[in-house]
Amino acid sequence: PATAKIYTDLALFTCREDLCADVADLFNALTGFSRKRTYRRLLVAPVNMLDTFIALIDKEAENARKGLPARIMVQINGLTETEIVSHLYA
Repeated sequence: PATAKIYTDLALFTCREDLCADVADLFNALTGFSRKRTYRRLLVAPVNMLDTFIALIDKEAENARKGLPARIMVQINGLTETEIVSHLYA
């Protein structure tokens, strides 16, 4: 596929136990050794990523309406999720 021409590995070194536990749980789920669908810190599609993004967008929008500091900074390639778009422009 055309998208396979560019590939990036991402490495994260951390001693944060909550992140390490989430990564271990996710690896076990991806390899079929677990059906865990709750994570402490990771956003995992399709488990919790969409709902969390929407909640974060709504929180920033509410802050902006209240005159509080608010900002959304993301880098997205090809935003096609209509629910996200509708919350961004609400």
